[in-house]
Amino acid sequence: MPDIFSINYNNGYVTINGGTVEATATADYGVGILGNSGVTINGGKVTATGKAYGICAQFGSVTINGGTVEATASGTGGVGIRASGNVTIDGGDVTASGGEEVTEAVPGEDVTIIAVVPDDKVFDKWTTENEGVEFADATSEITVFTMPAEDVKIKANLKEKPSGDIDISTGTVTVDTSEKRVTVTANGETVPEDAYHVIFFAIRETETGEAAERAGTEFPTAAGKYIAAVVANDGSGYTGENRSEPFTVDAPDPEPDPERPLFVKPVYDPSKVKQAKTKAPEETTVPEETTVPEKVSETTMAAPVETDIPVDTGDTNPHTGVAFGGIAVLMTAGAAMIVSKKRKK
Repeated sequence: MPDIFSINYNNGYVTINGGTVEATATADYGVGILGNSGVTINGGKVTATGKAYGICAQFGSVTINGGTVEATASGTGGVGIRASGNVTIDGGDVTASGGEEVTEAVPGEDVTIIAVVPDDKVFDKWTTENEGVEFADATSEITVFTMPAEDVKIKANLKEKPSGDIDISTGTVTVDTSEKRVTVTANGETVPEDAYHVIFFAIRETETGEAAERAGTEFPTAAGKYIAAVVANDGSGYTGENRSEPFTVDAPDPEPDPERPLFVKPVYDPSKVKQAKTKAPEETTVPEETTVPEKVSETTMAAPVETDIPVDTGDTNPHTGVAFGGIAVLMTAGAAMIVSKKRKK
């Protein structure tokens, strides 16, 4: 990826006191040396090359007190040294050169545009009458768009610069976590976003209370408790600093597992539940009372009549009978039966 900034202090100052410095940015809207709040060069040999700007102080001033400085913007429409405030050269050998002005472009080509803002104005945004033309950042003085297959009309919208500096410390700072946006108001109106820079601080619990720890200039994404501190940029028409009330960033929802089927919990809606209809039972005839018979009397069982069992002495009879006194024994295979025998008179 091409370098957008070679030397960059997005929310502060760049100061060079000596030595040899070579800063080159190769991106289409690159800047060799960028110090949003200001750039100061006191000595040394400094070579800054970018396609948009060689040296840029977007919200401040550029001051060169000595040394040898070469600031070159090689891109079409580029500017060697750019500052929203003053460019002051008190000494040294300074060379600044910019690119050619854009008059035409090939369809599909990326075009870098730079707003030229007078001292009594501030930049607002880029607009166009062409449908389908989109800016990389419509609120930045330097931005890029892709050339369509037709002529393009682009306007850099400017606003009146506030008369006298407004102290943002007397206003309010609000944070919208859903939009990840910080809004500053002062003197009864919203402060332009390019008039200040934001630094986020994480609030940590310690044994003795809470402590603030710098979390960077990008809106925090890690879950935790934070505050947003805002500092006015030099030359923006605003001064001072302010901060928001503590706000909380929730942990992001976990990414769904594509291999795990989704379970949708059914929603119970009583109005859509059909009530079961129960059929009333038909009348049942209850039988009359039944007379339970009294206890049946015991039945007298007749004793068996004694039977004379003759003793068969034939050879063909498989049974053998033996008489002992008044008892006859009938022998069979594998069994014995004893019966009483009546003695004959």
